[in-house]
Amino acid sequence: ILSLSVWSIMNYASKSSDRTHAKIDAVENARIALDFMIDEIRRAKKIQIENFDDADTILGLDMDGDNHISLGTGDVKFSFDHHIIKYNNVELVHNVQSVFFDPPSLDKDGYGVLDKEIDTNNDGTMDRVLDANEDGLMDENLKITIETIPKGDVPSYTITGEVSIRYKGIVKKFNE
Repeated sequence: ILSLSVWSIMNYASKSSDRTHAKIDAVENARIALDFMIDEIRRAKKIQIENFDDADTILGLDMDGDNHISLGTGDVKFSFDHHIIKYNNVELVHNVQSVFFDPPSLDKDGYGVLDKEIDTNNDGTMDRVLDANEDGLMDENLKITIETIPKGDVPSYTITGEVSIRYKGIVKKFNE
């Protein structure tokens, strides 16, 4: 009876420990991706969300400011496919349910004219929410939200971070 009681307690402790480790792994995984994205965005001269030839690409960063994103030249691409976030086509983290940006798009048509959700003036200029001083550079923060995949009795976790995209321009072209 004593053995059975001790085994029951040990079994419960083991399962609880496994759940705790799974939770920590999920949050840590999302945090790594978020921190990495934020660090790279801070270094970039120009940024692009959406408007990519590659359907899996979610974020492109022009590091040298030449208005092109070309891998192999120091520029950066984040892609998301099959629950994996990749950094320049190399797996960064896995077990990710979704990645969201706010604002969700900075330039959808590729010609420097923002979509109607952001270009509320409907005149081809950046909305004052993003460009208060009307210098063609963003004055806003970018919010990134990463949601993990729920596993068994471990729920989904959401990690959110913000990074200043102040004075960053919008990339108008993306080249692989």
